[in-house]
Amino acid sequence: MAARRGLLAATLLAAASAASQEAQAARGAQGVARAAADVAERSYQLPAQPLGQALRAVALTAGIDTLFAPDLMAGRQSAPVIGRMDAERALAAAISGQADLEAVRTGPRAFLVRRRPGAAPPLPRNDGPRLVEPPLELAEVMITAFKRPALLQGAAASISALTGPRLEDLGVEGLDDLKRLAPGLNLTENGPGQRRLTIRGVQSSGENTVGLYFGETPVAGPSTATSDVSQMSPDLALVDMERVEVLRGPQGTLYGAGSISGTLRLLFNPPDPNEGYGRVRGRVWSARGGSGATGLQAVGNLPFAGGRGAIRGVVYDLATPGQVDNVALGLSDVDESRTRGWRLQAMFAPREDVELTAIALSQRQRVDDASFWFQHLGVGVTDNAVRLPFPNDFDLYGATLRASLGGAGLTVTSARYSWDTVRYIDSNRPTTAVIAPATWCPLYAEVASCDAAQKEAYRAYVRGVLPVVGRQPARVDAWTHEARLTSSGDGPLSWTLGAFLESREDHSESGTFQADPATGEPYTPARQVFLRTIAVETGQTALFGEARLAFSPGWALTLGGRRYAYDKASVARVIQTGYLNGSAAGPPVSQSAEARGWVGRANLAWQASPTTLAWVQLSEGFRPGGVNTVPNLPADLVAFRPDQVTSFEAGIKHRLFDGRLLINAAAYRIDWFDMQVRRRIPSFTFVSNGGASRILGLEAEVEAVPAAGLRLRAAAGYAHSRLIKDQAQGMADVPGREGDHLPFEPSLTGSASLDYRRRVSDGLAASFGLSAAYTGTAGSQYRTDSIYYEQMGGFWVADLSVGLHGADWSVIGQVRNALSAVGRFKVESDIGLERMTLSAEPRTLSLSLSRRF
Repeated sequence: MAARRGLLAATLLAAASAASQEAQAARGAQGVARAAADVAERSYQLPAQPLGQALRAVALTAGIDTLFAPDLMAGRQSAPVIGRMDAERALAAAISGQADLEAVRTGPRAFLVRRRPGAAPPLPRNDGPRLVEPPLELAEVMITAFKRPALLQGAAASISALTGPRLEDLGVEGLDDLKRLAPGLNLTENGPGQRRLTIRGVQSSGENTVGLYFGETPVAGPSTATSDVSQMSPDLALVDMERVEVLRGPQGTLYGAGSISGTLRLLFNPPDPNEGYGRVRGRVWSARGGSGATGLQAVGNLPFAGGRGAIRGVVYDLATPGQVDNVALGLSDVDESRTRGWRLQAMFAPREDVELTAIALSQRQRVDDASFWFQHLGVGVTDNAVRLPFPNDFDLYGATLRASLGGAGLTVTSARYSWDTVRYIDSNRPTTAVIAPATWCPLYAEVASCDAAQKEAYRAYVRGVLPVVGRQPARVDAWTHEARLTSSGDGPLSWTLGAFLESREDHSESGTFQADPATGEPYTPARQVFLRTIAVETGQTALFGEARLAFSPGWALTLGGRRYAYDKASVARVIQTGYLNGSAAGPPVSQSAEARGWVGRANLAWQASPTTLAWVQLSEGFRPGGVNTVPNLPADLVAFRPDQVTSFEAGIKHRLFDGRLLINAAAYRIDWFDMQVRRRIPSFTFVSNGGASRILGLEAEVEAVPAAGLRLRAAAGYAHSRLIKDQAQGMADVPGREGDHLPFEPSLTGSASLDYRRRVSDGLAASFGLSAAYTGTAGSQYRTDSIYYEQMGGFWVADLSVGLHGADWSVIGQVRNALSAVGRFKVESDIGLERMTLSAEPRTLSLSLSRRF
C-alpha cells in the first residue's frame, strides 16, 4: 500500500513540476499559448445547414469545444458562416438568425450555446423535432461527469452517456436494462432492488464498489445483518431522464467512497423555464408463458415568474410481468412486480448569476416473489416452501444553490434520503441441514453434549417449526452535503475545490418466523423462533480538489486528490435465542471502526487534432471498511479494513468522416489489495479482507451514421480478472488461490444495435430498431473444484422495435428477447441449494403510446 501511494505521490509531484515549468514558460512568452484556437482567425466557408451540424463544423475548424443541448437545436437552420474570423464571431454568425440563442465563453477553448435568459422560445414547428430529417452525423452529448459541462468526445476519460430519448426508444425503465448498453457495467442480480452494481470486474461484498448517484446525491443501501451494503441498490424507475452517465475506473477524487471501480449517475430532466408542456405515455406488456402488465407515466412542466422559474412533475405506475411458477404452492407468475412513484422539481433564478433548485421524489415498489428457479425442475419453475417478496420504499428530498462569484462558480447541495426494505430469505434449506447432525442440540437442551434422546427431541423440534422464512426489515436514513467552487474564465488553469459530508444511520432486524405450509406466508399473529437487531452509524467527511492546466497547445494535465475520513459504529443484540442457527440471546454488543487516508488522480491528455483525443491516467479509489454484527464471530474477524484500488488507463477518442463515425477505446490495469470478500460460518455470512487481484481489460465503443437516419452502434468489454495473492483460509468456505478468476464477472461482454428513422410524409416518421447483447461466461466461486462451483452466462439476447411518430405523438412496438434465449446470468449453489438460477426475461411483447400536449 505504501509503495503504491509513494508511486502516485511521485507521479503527481513530477507532473506538477513539469506543469509549473510549462506555465512559467507560457507566462514568459506573454500569453502566446492563449492565441490557441479560440482567438486565432480561421477561414470559414459554411453554407446554411442544420444548426447543430454548423456549430460542430465551427468547433472543428477552430479547434474549440462547443457545448449545446441537441434537443435545443432540433429543427433549426444556421445562417451562412463565410469569411475570415475568430471562433467567437463564427459562432455568433451561425446563430444570428436565432433570436433566443446566445454563445457564451466557459473556458479558454470552450463555448456554451444556450437559450438567452428571459428569451421567448421559438414558435413550435408543425412537424416537431422527431419529424425533422435526421442529420448525416452523430449528435454531440453534453455531460457533467467532472462537475462542469463538457462534451463527451472532449472528455479525457472512459465514459458512456445515454440520453433520455435514447433510453426511451430502447424501452429502458430500470437499472437492469443498462448493463447491455454500457461496456464494463454489470449487475449481479438477486431481483429488483437487490442488485450489486459492478464496473470493470471489481465485484465483492462490503460497501459499494460503484458510486450510485441520483442527480447530485450519492445513495447506498443498509448494512443489514451481513454488513453487505452493496448487495442492494434502489431500483429507481428511469422515467423522464435527461441522461445516464457511466464513469468507468476509480473516481475517488471527485466522487469519493464507494466509487473504486466507477460511478453511475442518473440525471433527471430539469425544469424548463422557457416552455409549458405535458406528456403522457402508456405501455402494455405480455410475457411468453407468463402474465401481462401495464404501465403509465405522465410529465408536466410549468414556467413561472416570466421565465425565471419552472416546476416539473412526474408520476408513474409501472408493472412487470411474472415469469416463475411455484409448483410447491401451486402458484403461477409469482414474481410479478409493481412500481409507483412521483417526482417534483422546481427551479428559480432570481438573478442571472443565481439559481435555486429543489427536488422531492418518492417511490413504492412491490416485488411479489423472487425470480429464482431451479434447473432440475425446469425453466421458470421453483419449489420454494415460502414466499420471498421484496417490498421497499424510497424517498429523497434535496436542494441545490448555484451562483457565480466572479472568477468561480459556487455549488452547494444538500439532500436527505431514506430507503425502507423488507427482505425475505428461504431459511428452510439450510435449516434442514442441521436436523441429521442435531447441530445446535446442546444450546436447545442447555447441556454441554447431547445424548441420543436429547438429539431426537431436538430433531423433532426443528421438524415441528418447518417451514420457516427469514424476515429482514431494514431502513437507511442519510444526509449528504457538498459544497464546491469551480473556476470560470479564460485562463489556461481550471480547478474545482470542494468538501463533502455524509451522516448515515441504518437499523435492521434479522428474524426467523414459522410460515403456513399452504400459502408460504408467515403466520399472523407471528410465530417467531429467532430475532436479533442491528443498528449501524456511518459518518464520512472529505476535502477534495482537481486542477487542469492547458500547459501547451493541445496538451492538458489534470491533478486531483481527496482526503477522506470515516467512522463506523454498530450495536447488535440477539433478542431471542435461535435453536436453528445457534445464536444465544444476550446483552447488546458494540463495535466500531475508522480510517483516514488519501486518494489521487493524474491525467495527461493530448488533443492531437480537432478530431482526436488521447490520454493516460493514474487514479485511485477507496472503499470504507466496517464491522460485522454476526453472532459467534471470533474477535479478530469483527472489523474489516478499507480496500483500495490503483488503476492505470490509456484511451483514445477519434472522430472520422466529418463526424459520421466515432471510435472510443481504452485499456486498463487495476490492482486491488485487501479485498473485502464474503465469508461464512455455520448459518451466517460476513465480510472480511482477503487476497489481492489484478484486472486487465479493454473497452471499445463505435458509433456510425452511414446514411441519413441510420445509426449503428457496437460496444465490447473484456476483463481478465485474476487473484494475484492467495486468500486466507476461510472458516467454512473454499478460499481463492493465485490465478483464480473473480466470481460472477464475465470476461467478455458486448452489444450491437441498428436504429433507422425516416420521414415518410410531412406529418409522419417511422423508426426501426434492432439490438443484441452478449454476456460471456463466469463462475460462482473462485475455485472450480469447489462443490458449490457453477457456471453461468454465455448467451445472446436480441430485441427489436418498430415505431410511428407524429408531431406530438408516437407509437412503439417492441419485442424483448425475440429469440427466447434462456440466458442464465446467475447460477448459484449453496447449503441445501442446487443450481438456483436467474435468467433473462422470456420473449416479451410491448406496445407503448405517448402523447405530448
